[in-house]
Amino acid sequence: MKRIKVLYAIQGTGNGHVARAREIIPVLQNYADVDVLISGNQSEIELPVKPKYEYRGVTMIYNNNGGVSYLKSLVANNLFRTIRELYSLPVRNYNLVISDFEFISSWSCKFKKHQCIGLSHQSALVSKLVPQPVKTSLLGKLILRHYAPVVHRIGFHFKPYDFFIFNPIIRKEIRNLALEPTDNKAYSVYLPAFSSDKLIELFNTFNRFNFTVFAKDVDVVKLVKNVRVEPIENEKFLNQLKKCAGVITSAGFETPSEVLFLKKKLLVVPIEGQYEQLMNAKALEDLGVKVLRHLNGENKPEIRAWLETENSLEYHFPDETDRIIQNEILPFAV
Repeated sequence: MKRIKVLYAIQGTGNGHVARAREIIPVLQNYADVDVLISGNQSEIELPVKPKYEYRGVTMIYNNNGGVSYLKSLVANNLFRTIRELYSLPVRNYNLVISDFEFISSWSCKFKKHQCIGLSHQSALVSKLVPQPVKTSLLGKLILRHYAPVVHRIGFHFKPYDFFIFNPIIRKEIRNLALEPTDNKAYSVYLPAFSSDKLIELFNTFNRFNFTVFAKDVDVVKLVKNVRVEPIENEKFLNQLKKCAGVITSAGFETPSEVLFLKKKLLVVPIEGQYEQLMNAKALEDLGVKVLRHLNGENKPEIRAWLETENSLEYHFPDETDRIIQNEILPFAV
């Protein structure tokens, strides 16, 4: 029997999409021949297979204060190149295109009237049943719904809020992590939208605790009093995650999910200008996670109180990958 052909398209502007793909692709290969597309590759995590298509895609650029720089983002993206990429992509060569919130594949399928399904955290956020921030954004909602158009959505969230939403996919490196005794004074920090200098200045004030900051703007290890700054590297992050008491990170999806799975303390700071992160922050806040809207000197008392509290959150995310592929994805292959 001839195997179906699937194009799996990944937005590579962050580690989360790639981390999820590392778990999904090997299982999907049990049922189909899979080619991979990645656009905007800024991930420090490697894919399990070499991508057949690599594009620049559409990328958001951050400033040093934790927000999106729309001017830098506009300059960084080339509209004509993007149009050329989506028209040249041979989506009709595949029985099914799966888009993890990936722009080129989704719009190529839309223009060529070919079936594309969404498999992403962002797919979950279009549901009216997921937690909503107090201040909603029409532009944010439009981006979530139309940035990567699809004919059917399969979403992931911290809870299955709707019929098409499933638990987070936790990568095997996290599921198999042999936890070391927790160092109650050690904390991991992953806030890629902030400069390392700003983070050093802030966390130096909490001198009773030790912080390992993983930063994109350093190439070598830097130690400043109680703050150690490391270049972002997957294995080093995992090693630190094994022994730390908690994690301070942005309000993304994959890293907070992994921290909750490991029963570690979690504090999140949503990236300014990213509506998706505001939605995640509201969902995490509902679960009991500490959320800071800003990261500056004014909320030092909140940070200190969080550092000195014990963790009480505990979540179990079962592995549903094979069931999702068989029951939710393969029926759309034509």
